[in-house]
Amino acid sequence: MPSTETAFRLTLLLLAGLGLYLVWFSFFRIQVPSGSMLPLIQPGDRLLVRRITGSGTIRRGDLLVFRSTARQKGDGSLVMIKRLIGLPGETVEIRQGKIYVNDTPLNEPYIKGHTKGEHLFHIPLGSCLFLGDNREDSHDARVWQEPFVRRREIMGKVILRFGPIRRMGYLK
Repeated sequence: MPSTETAFRLTLLLLAGLGLYLVWFSFFRIQVPSGSMLPLIQPGDRLLVRRITGSGTIRRGDLLVFRSTARQKGDGSLVMIKRLIGLPGETVEIRQGKIYVNDTPLNEPYIKGHTKGEHLFHIPLGSCLFLGDNREDSHDARVWQEPFVRRREIMGKVILRFGPIRRMGYLK
């Protein structure tokens, strides 16, 4: 029979292993490749992302990471970070520099620049619409050949910036 001290150490080791397992499979990290999300997120920022699986909850305005194989950028990025603007079944219209969701203006205090162009998107069920915050320099749904991101392509939600340290903090 192990001593109390040995049992305590084994319990700590088991809990640490379980904690690492949960973190490993619940989160991942990425480094931002472009300025499409300025001013909030800058090129080179390192972000912690919580994995979204199955029917995990997402909301308009969330900063989400998704696979971009059908929308690959010139820099070869296979993963993108954008803001969720439109949900399945909604109609999103861009007119006169403003975004309307089902004919209601969308309040966007986070954007940089003006939303150029006139676009009308009818978002299919099972898909979402994403735009970058830096509207004058973002490769997003306005220019993608296939503007909609399927729900299963969404990998996770940005939780916090952990680098550079002077800008560390939670992101919304």
